[in-house]
Amino acid sequence: MDSSSPNIRSYNFVDKEQILELLRLNTPNYFAIEEEKDLLCYLNSEVELYYVVELDNKIVGCGGINFENNKSIGKISWDIIHPDYQGKSIGSTLLKHRIDLLLTMKSIGKLPRFNSNLLAYF
Repeated sequence: MDSSSPNIRSYNFVDKEQILELLRLNTPNYFAIEEEKDLLCYLNSEVELYYVVELDNKIVGCGGINFENNKSIGKISWDIIHPDYQGKSIGSTLLKHRIDLLLTMKSIGKLPRFNSNLLAYF
């Protein structure tokens, strides 16, 4: 795989340290130091659907989907992109992947809700 074609795949527990490192690389610019413990809790017990983006066999981004109201509401959560790859459409590609997935789910009755620092960015 070359750097022009990102690979989006499901999160695996062995990815946890690389994801925590992505958070650290984005702290304090986009995340507070205290959020690392929240992310760790999320990765250990709250993940419903979570994805990583790989380029050249390196994780350069991640983001998830969680659900509310009997899976009728999808929430976009914990988007993190490596600082060296920000502004290169990695985040947009990952967001589109998750929205497309949500649109295929019959139980989803509302558009995704953003549950991360993504809104602060915009």
